[in-house]
Amino acid sequence: MVKIIINITIYDDKILEIIVNKLLPPRLNWILRVVRYTPTSHKLYIIKHLKEIRHFIIIIKIGDSMGLRPGKCYRGVDKPAYTRKEYVRGVPQPKIVHFVMGNLSGEFPVEVHLVSKNDVQIRHNALEAARVVGNKYIQSKCGKMGYRMLIRVYPHQILRENKMASGAGADRISDGMRLAFGKPIGTAARVRKGQKIITIYTTPDKIDDAKEALRRCAMKIPAKCRIVVEMKDEASSKK
Repeated sequence: MVKIIINITIYDDKILEIIVNKLLPPRLNWILRVVRYTPTSHKLYIIKHLKEIRHFIIIIKIGDSMGLRPGKCYRGVDKPAYTRKEYVRGVPQPKIVHFVMGNLSGEFPVEVHLVSKNDVQIRHNALEAARVVGNKYIQSKCGKMGYRMLIRVYPHQILRENKMASGAGADRISDGMRLAFGKPIGTAARVRKGQKIITIYTTPDKIDDAKEALRRCAMKIPAKCRIVVEMKDEASSKK
């Protein structure tokens, strides 16, 4: 017995009926299992069996099971702010685990900043990836108490997407409405040109390590960045 598994993402019961009634080859024997994906519990469970015959298995996933879209789809600051979470249902929680790491109470004479060169939106998963890679490197060089790392932006902006059917034959169903409003899929931080994204506080002998950590952080951020080093006396005089 040959089993062929085809993964398709369906978001509408009407589209599902069209696929079952019109797109599936009528001459073949099919076992059709419909599986719903629940983002809250992250479990797959079977809803119902539609047709049962011998040779093939098609698994159709209903829900938010498609992969993450590239960061270039959301990095532009070209839409009005959409941040009032008290009026929006189903906004996913940010993936950022910590905003302050290292020695929280120590005094450090050097501040190294990662500064954005242009206006950009940074998704919460990109901020978390930058935090992980930067914190891992600077902690290996300075120890747990030899630095303080600070994420200076918060993902307030709610990102929306009009979810549509994807997979083989989905283009034969519908192209969707243009400029659809969409549903929340994540959050992002809006950063202006010249704004500080991440700061590392450390000692003068660890400046190069802090700059390398921020360089690695910049590789996870969808914008051009520069690294600025400030001594504590200079920073206090500027304030």
